[in-house]
Amino acid sequence: QINDDQKPNLPELDEDATLEDYVLFALLNNPGLRASFDRWKAALEKIAPARTLPDPRFTYAYYIQEVETRVGSQTDRLGIAQTFPWFGKLGLQGEIALQQANAEQQRYEAEKLRLVYQVKKIYYEYWYLAKSIDIIKNNITLVSHFESVARSRYRSGAGLQSAVVKTQVELGKLTDRLYSEEDLIQPVVAKLNYALNRP
Repeated sequence: QINDDQKPNLPELDEDATLEDYVLFALLNNPGLRASFDRWKAALEKIAPARTLPDPRFTYAYYIQEVETRVGSQTDRLGIAQTFPWFGKLGLQGEIALQQANAEQQRYEAEKLRLVYQVKKIYYEYWYLAKSIDIIKNNITLVSHFESVARSRYRSGAGLQSAVVKTQVELGKLTDRLYSEEDLIQPVVAKLNYALNRP
């Protein structure tokens, strides 16, 4: 829980940050979730007043000239009034306020779960792309080694030119795939920053 005048302590999101750090950062830094929590809190604060009698009304009147009444002359008048609702009405008002607070709590919980799901989904999408890029880079290194071996064998007369061409074609395919995967990283990072409410 966060006071209005104090900012939450957000976790550091560096290379060592875990998924839990990202989720916690999103939960503490999302203005929509904070607004939903404040609506729930406001609904809770309406329960007690709904169950109590309305405030009594106090009236005061001052007469510029004395008024003559059957009990004598008057210069001012005091009054107090209290309204009493019909039997059971206070209990029903309190129950309605409680149900509204429960509805706001469910909206808050749904918003919280939606945010956690969104952050986890994007995080795993980023993780998948990063692992895919690592695998492709390892495959490029491996195919580059095979290509140099095939070229050496061809120069020495022990290998075929088709083996060199095959490895070069495979190397080109892997390089194209690497560029495609790297192009996908930036939009995923942008989605993750949006979910975390970061520039």
